[in-house]
Amino acid sequence: MFAQGELLALVTVALGHELIEPLAAISSRVHTARSALAAQKLDLGRTRAAIEDIARDTKRAIDSVDSMKAILQHNTVEMSPVSIEETIHNVGRIIRADAALKKIIVRVDLPKSLPSVVGNKTQLIQAIMNLVVNAFEAIGEDDTDVREVKIAARQHELGRVHITVSDSGKGKAPEVMPRLFEPFFTTKPRGLGVGLAIVRSIVESHRGHVRVIPNRNRGAPVEFDLPASE
Repeated sequence: MFAQGELLALVTVALGHELIEPLAAISSRVHTARSALAAQKLDLGRTRAAIEDIARDTKRAIDSVDSMKAILQHNTVEMSPVSIEETIHNVGRIIRADAALKKIIVRVDLPKSLPSVVGNKTQLIQAIMNLVVNAFEAIGEDDTDVREVKIAARQHELGRVHITVSDSGKGKAPEVMPRLFEPFFTTKPRGLGVGLAIVRSIVESHRGHVRVIPNRNRGAPVEFDLPASE
C-alpha cells in the first residue's frame, strides 16, 4: 500500500490525468454543436446524441473525482455484483472514438458466460480504461501493420475472474517490469506514471492482484483478477 504523502501526490496528479479525456470529449462535442448552429445546419438527431454524450462524459468526470476522493480518504466505496461483460462493453463505447482517431482496432474476447464480480462499477471502468489508454500509448505512432488492443476476460479458477488488456506495441524491457506499478515511474517521454499506479490501488482495494505478463512477442499484457460474486 502507499504511504499517505505518496497517495496524496498520486491522487492529485491522477485527478488531472483522469479528467483530461472526458473534458476533451465534452469540449469537442460542444465545438461541433456550435459549428452546426453557426452554419444553421442543425441535425436534431445528431444534436440529441451529442447532448447525451456530453451528459455521459460529464457524469464520468464527476465519478472519477468521487473515486479519487474515496481512494485518498480511504472511504469504503459501495460494493455490489458487477457484470464484467457490461463493464468491458461500457469501456468499449467510451474509447471507440479515440480508437478510430488513432486507427487502433479494439477487440473484445469474452466467454459465453462469466460470473459477476464483487466491486464498484465506476472504479472498475476506471481501472480498465487506464489499462486501455496505456495500451493505446504503447502502440503510439508505430507504423505497423497491426495496431490492435484486446480486452479479454476469463474464469481460470473457481471464485476468481481474470481481466487482461494486451496490445501490439513494442513491449517493455525486462528490467522495468517490476517498477511499472510504482507511482510516477514511466517509460514514456511525456508520461505521468499514475495510470498503472491507480489501477493497482483500485484492484487491491477489490481484494485482487495485478501483474504484467512476460511476452516474447509484441506488447506487455496486463492482467488482474477479482473475486467472483457468490
